[in-house]
Amino acid sequence: MDKQNHNIDAGSRVHSLLFIIRALLSIFLYSIPTMLVSIFSRNTGHCIARAWSRRLLRAGCAEINVAGLESLDTSRRYVFIANHQSHLDIPALMSTLPFNLVFIAKKELFRFPFFGWGISMLGHISIDRSSARKARESFTNAVSRLKKEDIALVIFPEGTRSPDGIVGTFKRGSFALPLEAGLPIVPVTIRGTRNILPKKSYLIHPGKATITVHEPVTVNGASAVDKENAATRVREIIVRNTETEQIEKDRLLSKKFK
Repeated sequence: MDKQNHNIDAGSRVHSLLFIIRALLSIFLYSIPTMLVSIFSRNTGHCIARAWSRRLLRAGCAEINVAGLESLDTSRRYVFIANHQSHLDIPALMSTLPFNLVFIAKKELFRFPFFGWGISMLGHISIDRSSARKARESFTNAVSRLKKEDIALVIFPEGTRSPDGIVGTFKRGSFALPLEAGLPIVPVTIRGTRNILPKKSYLIHPGKATITVHEPVTVNGASAVDKENAATRVREIIVRNTETEQIEKDRLLSKKFK
């Protein structure tokens, strides 16, 4: 039995090492055409980014299924709010949602060779937190872009990946951008990616994950109360479709009988 477990562990490490090598090579190979093409057509650049995401997932033997896309109008702009389980969440969303997805990242990330240059050309949103003034300028610019450009923002309001599948608290500030821009919010439930690539692990485990797209939510106003209500409402929708609710019930039951 120990020998069998050792063989499985060794196989997982080899698979993970090959995945990392392929991921690094693919960043180099895909970033160059993405940058060149995006000079003339950012939409085409996003098509290449989606192809990169699918290739990356195949390299990790990750099968991603999606449900609920019929509730969206691909001619409209949305802000997607999702729970966060794994580093694979981003390629999983990019490969399944038929929109020009952009993410928020610290400005330092945009300085990385090839990867940073690529996400910059694709129009991902850079946030400068070096001062309150610059942060506000970044926010104002992001709101303007969301109103005008053919992009769909993705936000992970937990601010970190869940190690056990439980959906954490949604930060109220995460809802400032969509509410200021006046765009519909689409709750998205991610299940299974943490089993493929868990938090604080580099080991890839072949498996399946599911992306569930829910009905768009419209919130009027951008006050602190509006943000709090939006955070609560969206989290409840996502929680109902994850293992969080059952895990929390099991924990309460366990405490009751201790």
